[in-house]
Amino acid sequence: MAIELYDIAEDGQDIIAENGDFGIQASNNQHIQDVVEAFPTWWKEYPAMGCSAGLYLSNNRPSQEFERIILEQLQIDGFSEIIITPRIIDNSFSYQITAIRQ
Repeated sequence: MAIELYDIAEDGQDIIAENGDFGIQASNNQHIQDVVEAFPTWWKEYPAMGCSAGLYLSNNRPSQEFERIILEQLQIDGFSEIIITPRIIDNSFSYQITAIRQ
């Protein structure tokens, strides 16, 4: 059974306000993005958590090692059915990641 967690809604790094209060949104995608972008030791509670995306995306090409790290980190964090798809659009490289939290 998939679990959906909720958090304060964000658009990039901006908090979204709705009806004079914080907006709420499903946070699985936000959480995946946070784990991929973080470097190990960023969170003192989980010092080994993080994929260091900045190191791998700077060379602008897919990396099997980076995909392995993403897969391992998300599995440790309770995600399954993880699909990692490299994307190149207008010479800009990124990954599309989908996963289900169990």
